[in-house]
Amino acid sequence: MNLFQLDDYKEYVRQRIASMPKRGHGEWKKIAECLRIHTSMVSQIFKGEKELTLEQSCALCHYFGLNELETDYFLHLVQRERAGSAQLKQVLTRQMGELKEKFQQLQHRLPKTMKLTEADKALFYSHWYYSGIRLLSSVPEFHDVDRIAEYLKLPKNVVSSVLTFLVSVGLCANKNGKLQMGPNRTHIEMESPLSARHHTNWRIKALENLQSLAHDELSFTGPMSIAVKDFAKIRGEAVEFIEKVSAIVKDSEPEQLACLTLDWFRV
Repeated sequence: MNLFQLDDYKEYVRQRIASMPKRGHGEWKKIAECLRIHTSMVSQIFKGEKELTLEQSCALCHYFGLNELETDYFLHLVQRERAGSAQLKQVLTRQMGELKEKFQQLQHRLPKTMKLTEADKALFYSHWYYSGIRLLSSVPEFHDVDRIAEYLKLPKNVVSSVLTFLVSVGLCANKNGKLQMGPNRTHIEMESPLSARHHTNWRIKALENLQSLAHDELSFTGPMSIAVKDFAKIRGEAVEFIEKVSAIVKDSEPEQLACLTLDWFRV
């Protein structure tokens, strides 16, 4: 959801929960636990006349995984509702307008012109979920933080932080409040010191998946003795297979997230 399209923080929370998987079943209870208040108080706030405190607002922003700019805007919304004078409301409204303008400027940055710096590469390849979240954003039903966080079983603040980074470097885009995978491709050279980190991240993920391997998935480990001449032959077959996979993926409509890990090495 695009927070900056709304001028009521309560409406934002209600709409966000309604848009969550299973229409946010059990979410109000989790919010009550996050804010350390009774569920009846949550109802009085978001369906009644009571307002959040600033401390509660900060906790809720962290729970939702809002980025820095979104958090600032949300806090301004709360402060405006709590303001005791028309003059203070005017000041807060003006500041909110500036935050909206800043958001619009970020929205219209051209990701195609951006190139990953070495520092950006180091961050992108530090964890599997950077590329995982980026790729998952190409699947139609995963255009927001809540659904991505639930599917990947990651904290919302982690997903939000990663998406903020991905949008800033052009690997994802935020169009009309919906996340989409950006046009840029990622590639890491074999000689790069980050290559080993990238391979390790996804192999660890593959090992975790072994505990719940589905019948239509595949895991193969085949230690063997082999002739020297056949070692290179099998590597060539594997390269051809990878090229075929790449061709299939290029024209494949994104519907789910998958990972192919292939190892062929001498012991």
